[in-house]
This record gives sequence, C-alpha cells and structure tokens, in this order.
Amino acid sequence: MADLGFLGDDWPALDRLLDIALSQTLAERDAWLEALAESEALKSKLRFLLRGAAGVETGDFLNELPRMTLGAQDAPPHGPGAPAAAGALIGPYRLIRELGVGGMGAVWLAERRDGGLKRPVALKLPRVSWTRGLAERMHRERDILARLDHPNIAQIFDAGLDEAGRPYLALEYVEGEAIDAYCKRLALPPPQRLQLILQVARAVAHAHARLVVHRDLKPANILVTPAGTVQLLDFGIAKLLEGESTIETELTMLGGRALTLDYASPEQVRGEPLGAASDVYSLGVVAYELLTGAKPYHLKRQSAAALEEAITSMDVRRASAAAADPGTRRALKGDLDAILNKALEKGVDARYPTVDAFAQDIERHLAHLPVSARRDSLAYRLRKTLRRNPLLVAVATIASVLVLAQLSVALWQTREARAQARRAVAVQSFMKQVFSANGPEQAQGEDIGARELLQRGAARLATDFKDQPEVQADLEHEIADILNERGENPDAQAHYERAIALYEQLGQGDTDPAAEARLSLSDVLYNEGRYPAALALAQHCVDQAAHRFGAPPPWLLRARAGAAVLAARLGDSATAVAQIEKALAEHQRAGFAPGVDTANAWSALGHVHMSVEAYREAGVAYTRAIAEWRLLPGTAITGLLIERLNLQNARVFAGDTALVVQEMPELVAAFDKYFGPQAPNTLDARLIWAKALVATGHYDEGLKVQRDNLVHAQAAGASGADGLASHERALVHLLRSSARYAEGLQRAQPLLARMDAGQPEPSWAAEILRGATGELQRATGDPTAAMRTLNEALARSRGLPGQEARRADLLVSLALSEHELGLAAPARRDMTEALAIYRRAFDPANLSALRCAVLAAWLDAIEQPGDAARAAAFERAASAYAATQAARHLSHAEIGLLRAEWLALVGQPQRARAEREAALQAWNLATGLNWQPPVAMLH
Repeated sequence: MADLGFLGDDWPALDRLLDIALSQTLAERDAWLEALAESEALKSKLRFLLRGAAGVETGDFLNELPRMTLGAQDAPPHGPGAPAAAGALIGPYRLIRELGVGGMGAVWLAERRDGGLKRPVALKLPRVSWTRGLAERMHRERDILARLDHPNIAQIFDAGLDEAGRPYLALEYVEGEAIDAYCKRLALPPPQRLQLILQVARAVAHAHARLVVHRDLKPANILVTPAGTVQLLDFGIAKLLEGESTIETELTMLGGRALTLDYASPEQVRGEPLGAASDVYSLGVVAYELLTGAKPYHLKRQSAAALEEAITSMDVRRASAAAADPGTRRALKGDLDAILNKALEKGVDARYPTVDAFAQDIERHLAHLPVSARRDSLAYRLRKTLRRNPLLVAVATIASVLVLAQLSVALWQTREARAQARRAVAVQSFMKQVFSANGPEQAQGEDIGARELLQRGAARLATDFKDQPEVQADLEHEIADILNERGENPDAQAHYERAIALYEQLGQGDTDPAAEARLSLSDVLYNEGRYPAALALAQHCVDQAAHRFGAPPPWLLRARAGAAVLAARLGDSATAVAQIEKALAEHQRAGFAPGVDTANAWSALGHVHMSVEAYREAGVAYTRAIAEWRLLPGTAITGLLIERLNLQNARVFAGDTALVVQEMPELVAAFDKYFGPQAPNTLDARLIWAKALVATGHYDEGLKVQRDNLVHAQAAGASGADGLASHERALVHLLRSSARYAEGLQRAQPLLARMDAGQPEPSWAAEILRGATGELQRATGDPTAAMRTLNEALARSRGLPGQEARRADLLVSLALSEHELGLAAPARRDMTEALAIYRRAFDPANLSALRCAVLAAWLDAIEQPGDAARAAAFERAASAYAATQAARHLSHAEIGLLRAEWLALVGQPQRARAEREAALQAWNLATGLNWQPPVAMLH
C-alpha cells in the first residue's frame, strides 16, 4: 500500500481535481489532465493517484473507506506496518482471532488476561496510523455507545490504552451475520425481513432519543444472531446533536468524508449538517436492498462520482420494479413502494421526520392498515379493511347488513389508529423542531443548552397544540422525562403534573401513560424529600392496578417497590422488605423477563435496608441490582453507575471503607463524564469518596475532595438550597472527623442557625448537625455548651421516626461531655444506653458499636482503676476496635490517650507519660497538626 504522506498540503486541491477526473472516462482524462493550468508537481501527484483508479472503482471499493497510511513512522504494531496476530497482548486483552476488517480498523475476538470478568469481547484496533484525530474518534465512539441502552445495540465494555500507548475499544461480542447475508441464507419472505428492519428502527430511534445520529447504517453494521435478534454496531462516526459540532479529526481532513457511499444520504454526500433524517434515508436504503436484492440506483458506470450524482439528483426506481422475483414484486407493489420512496426522498422535509414514523408505517402495512406514505382515499381504506377481514367477503354474500356493520367498526378502528399515528408523528416532529433550534441557522451564533431548548419548546405547547390536548399531554410527558433524566427536579415536576392533568381531562387517567407519569412524578418528589406526597402517587398506581382485569401491568412492580421504600422512609419499615420480595416473585410469575424494573426493585430493597440501618443487607441487594443490570442485553451505563454508587454508600456505612477508597476514583471519573461535574449524582459520588478517605485516615485528601465538591455544588444551582446545605453539613462532619475542630465549629454554627430559621420543626438533618456542633464545642474546650446543645438535639429528635442509631450517636457525645464535667454516673448511664442501641441495630462488628464498647469499658475502668477485670475488658475492646481501623487513623492515637489516663489513675505516671507522648506523636503525624487533643475524642 502506497504511503500518502507525500501528498502533504496539496491534498485539498487534489481532492477537488479527483472528483472531476473520476467523473470522466479514461479516454477523456488524459486530454483534460494535459490542459490543466496547475503546477507540474501537482499534476504528477494527480497522475499517480489516477493510475490506480481503474482498480478501485468497483462495488467493493464503495463498501468501506479507503485504506491508507498517513506516515510509516507513526504506524503502531497493530497498524499497517505490523499486523496484529493471534496471541498478541493489547492492554488487558489477548487476541484470539480476527473477526473482520473495516475502513477504520480491524476487529478481533479477544479475552481478558488480567483475571477480570471472563467473557469474549470484540476488540476494535486501528488500521490506519494512530493520529490524534483518530484517537478522538475512538473515544467519541466509546462515549456515545455508553449513553445507549437498548437490546438491539451492542454494548461497550471498556476502552483505554495498552502499554505502548495504543488505544483500543472493547465491545460486546455478537455472534451473528450481516443482515443481508442472514436474509439471503434463510430466504426470508418480505414480512420477516420487515420485522428485522423494525428491530433496527427501534435501536436507531433509541439513539435519536438520546440525541445521537449513527451516520453509517449499512448491512455490515447490522448483525443478526442465531436467535433472530438484531444487533446494531459501530457508532464510530456518529454525531451528537447536542453541544458543539463534531470536531474534524486528521482522518477526515486528509482522507475525505467518513461515510459508506452506497448508504449515504443526499445531505451527507453534499457535506451538509446531518440530523435524524439522514439515518432515515440510510435505513431506507438498507430496507430497499433487503426487500429487492438490488440497490436503489441503476448505474451505467460504477464509480464514486456517478453514485454521488445519483444520490443527489436521480429518482429512485420503484422497489417493485427492481425486485427480480415476481412474487416479491407483487408483495412490494403499493404500500412498500410508497414507504420506501418516502424514506428515500431527496429533501429532508419530504422524508419521514423520524425513524419512529418510518417504523410505524411498516407496522401499519404489516397489520393491513392504511399507511401515511400513500394518498388517502375511500377505496384504499376499503381494500385495507377487507384485507384485514377476508371473511367479510364471504359474509357479504349472506348478509350485507352484517358486512356494513363490521365495515363501520373497521373504519372506526382505522380512524382511531390513524389518529394514534398522527399523534405520535406530531410528538416526534415537535421534539425534532425543539432540538434542531440549536442548529447554526436557527441559533444564529447563540449557544443554546438542552435545558433552554426544552423551556422554549414547552412555552409553545399551549398555543401550538391548543386544539390537540392528546398531543399536548404526550409532549408534556416527554419533556418531563428528559428533565427528570437531567436531574432538573422542579421543572420535571411541573411538566409531569400538567401531563397528568391533561390525561385526566381526556378521560385517560387510568391508562398506562398516566400511571407511568404518576410514578415518575413520585420519583421526583422522593428526590426532593417529599415522602408523603410521593407515597400517595405510588399507592394510587398500586390501587389502580388492583382494579384492572387480566394480566398485571408491567409498571406494577415499580409502583409496589416505590410504595414500600417510601413507607419505610416514613417509619413503617416492618413489612417493606417482605412487600418488595413478594412483588418481585409475583412479577416473575406473571411472565415478565428480567429488566430495568426488576433491577430497580432490587435497588429499592437496598434502599429499605439502608433506611433501617441494615447496611450489609443493603449491600447484598445493591449487588443483586448490579447483576440484574449487567444481565440486560443493552445495559444503561448511567443506571449501572448509580447502582454501583449505592453499593459504595452502603459499604461506607458498614465500615468497608478501604474497598471504597480503592474503587471510587474510577467511579467518580465515570460520573464526571456521563453526568457532568455538577450533577447531583456526581456530587454524591464525590462525597462518598471523601467520607471513605477520611475514614481510612487520608484526612487532607478527603477534605480536599469535599471542598472541591462544595465549589461544584455552589456553582450547580440546580441542586437547590437543600442540596447545597447537605454538602455544607457533610464538610462540617468531615472537619470534625479530621480534627479540624475550630474550622468545623465556625462552619457549623451559622449553618445550624440558617436551618433552624428556615425550618423550625425538628428533622434528622438538623439534629445530626446539632449533635456535631455539640461535639465541636467540647473539642474546642467548652463541654458545658456542648452538653446544652446535645441535650437539645436529643429532646428535638425524640419524636422523629426511624434512625435509632442516630440517637445513640448523640448519647455517646453527651456522655463524653458529662465525663469532662465530672458527671460520672450520667456519663456511664448514657454510654450504656447508647451501646445497647448499637447492639440492637447492628451486628457486633459494626464500627459504631465497637467504638461505643471501647468508651463504655474505659468509663468502667477509670471508675475503679484497680479492678483488673475492668482493665482487661477495656484492653480487649480497644484491640477489637483498633483492628478495624487503618494504620494512620486517629483512633489509634486516641486509644493511647485513653490508656494514658487510666495508667495515671493506677499510679504509673512514667508509663502514662510515655503512652501520651506516643499518642500525641501519632495524632500529629495523622493530622499534620501540632496540637494537644482532649481525652476521649474517638471518631
């Protein structure tokens, strides 16, 4: 293969001249070339390129991008200079065998070699030299695929660089064959081919709903498994509709447009901006080829220039005329001719507005219903009705009245179906208009974000659809779903409420869309802490399902699990676990396969366990939810990330913080990428990381993470005052645990004053902060103020539901303040009560229970310093607690301080001084502070 690096800066001129040259015959080219008014050096390069033109102007050439190298010095071992081989190592993967070669690289079957999850993967490797632009392209493919969650889209598993710095992309390995080969091998009739096309359309529509355009739909990118399931591959040249335009890579600048010409849309050939309609066209070409066995354009001369001209200007021949088989021609005549012609219109506006609209016409054809692509007429509707009801013809000979009656019903059903189709098309068309407002012409230089686009679109609903309340309801629901996914809770709530109100006005309050809107609104209210209102919505849906006839609706599991979680949040947790487990079992018995609802139900079970402080049980439930997500054929990366975060949070509460510290950097980076640095979920992820760092003695690192997190929370705005306050409170707790007592108290007091002023009624958030404030007051030398603050927190929390262990936390702090004030009996009483609560709430290995056991044993030991049994009990408790803590944790220094006080009381001053000095040294080393801590400051 020739090295094209010598073309250098002449490539733009050569590209233009090649288009002209390739449109001429071989006889015409020589004379044209000699007459060119270009430099001899440029003409020499042009001759070199044209020398091989006859060998590449074939149908095979059009199937993929040109293979080229951009400089031999840059070729990696798995590039053209040194092809990859079976057994070669690429990052954590070992190559097994080559699966195929495409215009952008090779695909290998590979397996992990590092002990990771044992599963085959399709490993994509570059075939051209690895330039910065191509690296961006591969990373873009990874990012795009990770946003897509659909059973007909191949899943992404991994992406990275190997030891030599060469990128790779690990995708789900799909055992299947190209859709055209599959149809040909099985000689599938047109209806079955159309069913496969519908699977492709659903996958593409899913991508479009997430603002992703494929831009390279072709049979080679559509595999069919032995079970007949379509898998859509290769989003490598897909373009995100939101944000900046796709960045030109070095490949596109040097190698031309990234497209497969046989399936390219007219606007793609012309180099115009692309939208969802481009995929409609490409899918139309695929459908045309599958149904007819031929290409849409009959060319006299097979060349790139001729095909480009045909795509942009030649009429598509009717599918029924292109098919070779007489039976196929008859099947294609009429509806399918019209459907394919509409999908392959040159103008975007004349084409189907969405892939969904294209698919709906195919579905209506298969159901013998009128299609939107054909001109409506009474005769056409009558033919469709009779086709759906062939017995009517026989019945007509017996009873014409009966015929007319059934025909009337059928016509009514047809009108209803057409209304549903028009409603769906209107929704899709409107959403397309909303997001196309960010195009260069419409935006006029203004950078419009997705939230602003939705707000502008929503403002038009009441006027644009004032006479179409059904469409208005669907659009309110659609906009609410998008806002909900983005974490825009207040805006999502308003749109859900309007959608529900419209469904009620239309008499559709008991339909599936209305139930789904109520459950989504319940989720929004849950996220805002409005538990009673959220529970009322979930319970309404549960009751609604109970009054239905027939099989239970698919959303019933979601409703029952949500109601159980909310009941537990409100203090009624006794039966919540059993309710969710029963709902899961009944969902399975009803015949529903594992899916998103079952994964979310396991997650709900984890939430219930968390609400009753059963943290290890919660971890088990979240682990099961993660497994359910990974069993789905098209795992949503965002749903999987949230479940992984739930598991890490449960581990923090259970004390498994070393594992959390190990796994959180990668998880936080993923949240940053997929949700954004200021998203509520990302803020929560960083907070969990900060807690784990502090718990393992990495105080400075943990505080830095949470300080940065607070900056993001302040900038976010969308989190609202409550979200910002929660991160401010978290920083106070981390400052206390890191021995930054003065700063912690400085932040805690005004924050607590604001909370009391804004919500005078008691809440666990306020009383936990009040308890931390009391501890900080004691740590800074004011145990009297601390005791007053802690008693207030205990009194205010007495009527709050659940979270019994929180009361124990307050009792421990109060007992330590009482001890410092010389109130020995109250201190022992309160510490003993706290220990009893911990042991009821947790297993014996729980950190809070172990910590409290040390303090209780210490108070007993110093009450009677000469009692050897009490001293031994203290040492056993201290050893058990110390064994659970990281080597650099403050607890080791603080146990030393407790031991020093006991040694002084039993008359061993020298040992007491040595123990205290060692403890202070460990304290200062752990905190970086040269400070004399008070006794009994365990964390």
